Amino acid sequence: MLNEKKTLSERMKAFESGIQEKDDLDALKAGKLDFQALLDKRINANSQSWQEKLAAEQAEKEELRKAVDGEKGKLKQFQIKQTIGQVALKNEFFHPSALDDLMSVAGSTWQLGESGDLVARDSSGNVVFGKTGRPLTPEEWVSGLTATKPHYFKNIPGSGARGVNGTGKTVSTADWQRTLIAANAEEKKALLAKRASGEIVIN
Repeated sequence: MLNEKKTLSERMKAFESGIQEKDDLDALKAGKLDFQALLDKRINANSQSWQEKLAAEQAEKEELRKAVDGEKGKLKQFQIKQTIGQVALKNEFFHPSALDDLMSVAGSTWQLGESGDLVARDSSGNVVFGKTGRPLTPEEWVSGLTATKPHYFKNIPGSGARGVNGTGKTVSTADWQRTLIAANAEEKKALLAKRASGEIVIN
């Protein structure tokens, strides 16, 4: 419908232009219009036509940009839900009821990279790096929330307790979760056994 209106408008302008051109030529022949006035009139008409076309193209580009930004926003939200959400739900201490709030917090930290992957950025737009010196991973970010958003997580059984004769190794909740995430199935089983026996104490 929009293209049809645009085409009709262009045809009307061409028709009116043709009539005006004939009238101008008749006026020029009759001596009612000098050549310089006719030339100025044509230049002004062409300039106005060019400006109108430029404005139309800019408006079209702006609409396209908004559409692209909208799709990027949808893709970002999808990636956050798929990636950050899954990582959080795999964390044995994370409260599933905190998921909606987590999505809101993640939206201000994670941005889409050129390849469509999520990249953590600070308030200045700089890439955030993890302890390994590489870009922060969703796993590291979720684990780090135990310090800034402790209400997202359940109380860890045995936290603060000591092992036999108080000799248990004490680790922070964030370090414990990072260790669990990095461990394979066999290592994870051994870590959980050490925690249960008090050999590892989560503070």
